[in-house]
Amino acid sequence: MSLPNALQRRALLYGGGGTDFAAEAHKYMRAEEHSDALEFALKIEDDAKRGEVLRELRDLAQRQGNWFLLNRMHRTEAVPDDVWRKAFDAAKSAGRLHYALKIERVVQP
Repeated sequence: MSLPNALQRRALLYGGGGTDFAAEAHKYMRAEEHSDALEFALKIEDDAKRGEVLRELRDLAQRQGNWFLLNRMHRTEAVPDDVWRKAFDAAKSAGRLHYALKIERVVQP
C-alpha cells in the first residue's frame, strides 16, 4: 500500500472537498502512521464516525503504551485516567520506559 507524499497528504487534509477522512485515517492506521491518522480523524465531520475512529486510535495507543499519540489526543479531548493507567502498563511491559515515565507524570498508576 502506497501512502501519499507530504504534499499530496496536505492537499487531502486541507485542499477542499471530496476526501473521505475516515478512509484515509484507517489507511494511515494500517500503515502505522498514527499521527497522520489522527490528523485525518479530527477532520471527520460526522460526530459519531469521528468518535468511532478516535476511539480506535485511543485503544491502539493504549495497547501500545503510546504516550505521544495519547498526549496529542488529550489536547482535543480528555483521555480518561483508566486509559492512561493501561497505557502505562503496556509501555512498561513493552520496555518503552521513556513513555511509561511520561505517562506516570500524567496520572499515578
